[in-house]
Amino acid sequence: MDRPPEMLPTPFLDCLSAHVAVLDGSGTILWVNRAWKEYGRDNGYRGPEGAVGLNYLEECSRAVLRGAPAAKAVGEALQGLLASGTDEFRLPYDCHSPEKKRWFLLRAFPLEGYPPARAVVSHEDVTELMLAREELEAQRARLERMNLVLTELLDRRQRDRAALEEAVAENVHRRLLPLVDLLRGRLRTKDGRDLLDRLERGLRDVASPFLRRLGQSALGLTPRELEVAEMVRNGCSSKEIAERLHISEKAVAFHRGNLRRKLGLRHRRESLRVRLLALEQAE
Repeated sequence: MDRPPEMLPTPFLDCLSAHVAVLDGSGTILWVNRAWKEYGRDNGYRGPEGAVGLNYLEECSRAVLRGAPAAKAVGEALQGLLASGTDEFRLPYDCHSPEKKRWFLLRAFPLEGYPPARAVVSHEDVTELMLAREELEAQRARLERMNLVLTELLDRRQRDRAALEEAVAENVHRRLLPLVDLLRGRLRTKDGRDLLDRLERGLRDVASPFLRRLGQSALGLTPRELEVAEMVRNGCSSKEIAERLHISEKAVAFHRGNLRRKLGLRHRRESLRVRLLALEQAE
């Protein structure tokens, strides 16, 4: 059995923070809750208390003329709801003032059992939510800018590093190694030539991008393992490596075993030299 509008649960509706209005079939405002009235008073409304008795659809049309484009969509959707009695709708909109930003979520839904009431319209203040969203968007934009700056700095560091490595390698090959060759022709003792050989290997290691990258990797190679890796990569046998480094072939085998383990070679058929050459090509 239908109940009169006076039977609406007004105490409950007055407890809501949303601004609630009850409309009849023509869009006339029949009743508003306390939050609706307080909002009107706080914002300088001078008409009938809570705008009760005014036509909500006509107020939407006036709002369009005052430059509120969202009011047109609200009026059209509300007309459809009042005509059909079935279509609920919601619409977020802003209501900024010179002093502060404000956003609301409008909801309208049909009301049955309380003639002549036909619809309920509510405006929920979602300003805090929208401000939080704006802050998140601002933070995301700042992070994106910081990421771009960091990416550019890292790229520049890589370019500067590559340029420095190239300059060092060029100086070693063009200036220092020719001096080593010149000095070798003037040395007469075996010990002197051995020391010069070690100096030449050190200079070539410094100028070798492969060894620099291998030494800076997460493999944890020791200086001696780097020396052995370079010679293996260049095709030296264990005997040749032992002679050049003045160590035993057993020591060379020990270092080769460490290299295989750190490079993940588990089977004897896997070539250490092939793996080192593959690392160089990957760089």
